[in-house]
This record gives sequence, C-alpha cells and structure tokens, in this order.
Amino acid sequence: TVNTEITSFSCTEILSQYNKKTDEYLSTPEALIDGPQGRLEKCNQILLDCITGNTATQSQSIPLTLINDGVSWKLQSNVQLGTALFGDFNISGSSEEESSE
Repeated sequence: TVNTEITSFSCTEILSQYNKKTDEYLSTPEALIDGPQGRLEKCNQILLDCITGNTATQSQSIPLTLINDGVSWKLQSNVQLGTALFGDFNISGSSEEESSE
C-alpha cells in the first residue's frame, strides 16, 4: 500500500458559482423574455463558464493498493481513488455541511 495525495477540481465551488449565477440570471426580466429554451441555453452556458473558469481545487490523501500479478504491479481501484480523481462531486448538489445541519 502506498499513501498519496491527489489534487483535483472542486465540484462544490463549481456548483456554488453555478447556483449563484443562475439565480442572478433567473431573477432578471431577460430570463422571462428568453423563454424556456433560451433559459436552458443560458443556464447551460453558465455551467460551462463555471467549469472552464474554475480554479478551486481540493486535495485528498488516500491509500493506493498495488497488486503484483507476477509480471507487473497493478493498481487496485477503490471508491477513495474515484472520489479523489473526480473531485468532491455530490449528485444531490448539497455539500456535507448542508446535509449535516
């Protein structure tokens, strides 16, 4: 087992910025004028802008298990590795802090 620290993007920050910017947009007369299709396109563009403009990161220390198959060493995948690689993505859109309140 090898311990390592992996740094990845922060989904929490991306979703926070997205929620803030879409709330701002949806409270304007422009959003009403745009109609459903226009709002969808604008919100998609806001999400894309939040993803590409994100500079926030998160780091996580995780153990990596290496298995020798007789020819080479193979990395055994685990949930912690996936979480570290794909950021702090939370499908519900709420952070752990919000869910613990």
